[in-house]
Amino acid sequence: MLTQQEKDWYLKVPDTQREAASNAYLMSLVAIGLGLPLPILNMIATAIFFSKPQANRFCKIPLYAGHTIAAYANGGKCHTL
Repeated sequence: MLTQQEKDWYLKVPDTQREAASNAYLMSLVAIGLGLPLPILNMIATAIFFSKPQANRFCKIPLYAGHTIAAYANGGKCHTL
């Protein structure tokens, strides 16, 4: 139950400030609600990616005089990074 002093204080707060405060509160809840599923989705995608059997993911492409570059192996073909 509100005391008379609390009621008087509540009535002195302008409507614009009340609305701004409630909007800020709702925005924080929306941001948390949309941001929480992202790490979970990343873990699922990582598990799916690493669960597939793959041969050597990287291969070496010889350049000159013993120098090589790393490349991504996709389907047996080497692709430069």
